[in-house]
Amino acid sequence: MEREQLEANAQSITQTQRKTASSIKTVVFWILVMAGIFVLRSEKSGTHSRGLLVLAIAAMAILVLGLLPLLLQWSIGTIGLVQISSPEFEQRIRTRYQADTSALEELGFYHLFFAGDDISIFRLLLIFPLLVVFSMGRKGVPMTVQNGTRLRTGNPVFLSRDKTAFAHPNTLGITFHTAFQDGTLLVSKNFGDDTRYISAIVGNSQPGVSIGNLWTAHQERLQTLVAEGRRISGQTSFQAYAEIVHKDQTRN
Repeated sequence: MEREQLEANAQSITQTQRKTASSIKTVVFWILVMAGIFVLRSEKSGTHSRGLLVLAIAAMAILVLGLLPLLLQWSIGTIGLVQISSPEFEQRIRTRYQADTSALEELGFYHLFFAGDDISIFRLLLIFPLLVVFSMGRKGVPMTVQNGTRLRTGNPVFLSRDKTAFAHPNTLGITFHTAFQDGTLLVSKNFGDDTRYISAIVGNSQPGVSIGNLWTAHQERLQTLVAEGRRISGQTSFQAYAEIVHKDQTRN
């Protein structure tokens, strides 16, 4: 999608972009502080032109930093979520997520399909996408090249026995998604946080907890939402899953 940063899927890309944005805010703050101090000193010493030059440089720096997240997003390009139907690649994904698969099956989940994020391989000519893919490779993210032009990552997707939730393991942890008919989305993860979620997304992040405990917490929050009158969507198609992931990663 990381959204998030390609991610350890799209979520890694999203997290990288958030960290970058936070760093940018810090840098902008110190640029303004230093520029202000220099201008004040210039006023006292009578070198007004030098103070104006510093302000101009500071303004240009802030402009460049403000555009940086957009440039990073542009460098990644369009990320497409696709359903995977390659026996060889599917087997590599099974092997990578064998432990998560066993844990989810013990909780009553069953395998639904394989899904992957898809980007142009030519984006790797740019530094940021190359660094992201390198990081993903070090984390053991299953990857393959499609038709010589697209780089694809892969994850298994599971469905709960009662068809109320999707489960999506990746190298960061586990995500449970439940969609409701009114557009509300319940998202539970054992990594990351719930910041930047809009009101239509109920975040339930619990970093570091086990898959079993996370599932219990997800069910408890789900029952609370149902008791408030919300009705579970019940859609289990790939298209329904893709829409849920898109909503989660874009926060809208």
